[in-house]
Amino acid sequence: MVDLAIKTLEDLRMLQRSDDSISLSGHAASLDGSDWSAFCSALRKAVFEPYQNEALADGGKATGSADLVRGLCWFLSLDPTAVAVGPSDFEDLQKEALIPEARPAIANKERWSNFGPWASTLGFAATALPTMGGASSYVADCTVAVRQTILETWRPDEHVNTMVLLSTLREKIPVLPGGSYSRSLGVKDPGDTQAGRSLSFALLRGQEEGWLKFEREADAHYLLHIYDPERPATPHSFSTVIVLEDGNG
Repeated sequence: MVDLAIKTLEDLRMLQRSDDSISLSGHAASLDGSDWSAFCSALRKAVFEPYQNEALADGGKATGSADLVRGLCWFLSLDPTAVAVGPSDFEDLQKEALIPEARPAIANKERWSNFGPWASTLGFAATALPTMGGASSYVADCTVAVRQTILETWRPDEHVNTMVLLSTLREKIPVLPGGSYSRSLGVKDPGDTQAGRSLSFALLRGQEEGWLKFEREADAHYLLHIYDPERPATPHSFSTVIVLEDGNG
């Protein structure tokens, strides 16, 4: 297992060997081994590197991170409040989700068994509640990845235009619906003013948990619409988000 972990981190350019020594490199170069969330953030950035995803649109290739990223693009197109995915239904749920050249998003049960732990570690999945699914079922909860990205990008008490928030999150997390990897695989783009259901869930959790606050200015030209399953016909609309928590503290 140790050799496999080292080989995986080498492939992601987070480790390098020199004679009989191993050292951190790339996105892991500044890590000190004391912060698990920092490691997960570095791992996520390494997985998204373009050179890891050159075969993204070729579903027959599992080179680099392409296999994992294809699965994430499909998975995050699902509604975390309505759909749980497990080993018995992931094949049916992903049918025609991606462009034909990129299919399947997740090829078989062996890859599904690896996908869940990877998606959870990267901040894109949570274990489903017993009322939603059985053992090894996950929901597309990207809250951890979104929270880490927001707190790494903006300072506490900073006011951010919601259009800037949306475009920045999609740039830094390209597997979100509307992100570049997701669009390239044919996943439906929610549009420039819609958060999409998985991102909406994360943003509403941010407000509920107290690390985000949303406001709506009366003269705002553009509003970000956030889906709420409790009021599906009338999404929340905001023009500004305030970051309330220090990512370092």
